[in-house]
Amino acid sequence: MPYLDQGEFYSEYGSFDVSITLPANYLVGATGILQNEAEKKWLDKLAADTAWMRIPDYVNEDFPPSSKQMKTLRYKENNIHDSHGCR
Repeated sequence: MPYLDQGEFYSEYGSFDVSITLPANYLVGATGILQNEAEKKWLDKLAADTAWMRIPDYVNEDFPPSSKQMKTLRYKENNIHDSHGCR
């Protein structure tokens, strides 16, 4: 069934189990359920610690250097729509 860009698109659903290795101080936004409990706790603490910040103030901050330590995050989800063709 071709993708004709005439409204809703057709694509398959799938189940994903993805691991991503990156510097320890990076934040990841992803579809799926984060499997790392330590990362969930770190994100909750980060959210609480920065709740007072306003976006315009934060945007002017220098971007911190990448950590030399690495972490591997794992995301899993079932029946996710493959929206690769979306724009």
